[in-house]
Amino acid sequence: MLARFVEQDKEIKKLFYQKIKEKEEREKQKHLDKISEGFFGWLLEPIADVAYTWRRISEKEQGSSGENSVGWALHLWLPSNAVVINDLVLEVEPDEFIQIDHLVLNTNGIFVLETKSWDGAFLGTKDKCV
Repeated sequence: MLARFVEQDKEIKKLFYQKIKEKEEREKQKHLDKISEGFFGWLLEPIADVAYTWRRISEKEQGSSGENSVGWALHLWLPSNAVVINDLVLEVEPDEFIQIDHLVLNTNGIFVLETKSWDGAFLGTKDKCV
């Protein structure tokens, strides 16, 4: 039998993702402001805008793909007494949010999972990660 999916109320997610969008826009504008200061800034700014937007979209798609894959794997592999909550947003203080990729609840405990979609190797030892 499959694990159960539970979805969170959409309103808190809407607030969280609006804040993320605002932060991304501030970062983008900061990036573009640096470029526009140069001699050829007027020429490079539109190119930088497209390149920045393209990179952010690509990163988001890669992250979403990884999170979706793990979410479905948890749903399919875990027993029916497990509850899986994907993309959980919590407001820990007024107007301060955290996001958890996957929260799994079952008789063995509560598990918090963070998904990363990386290319390449990852090496972890007792004292450091490379």
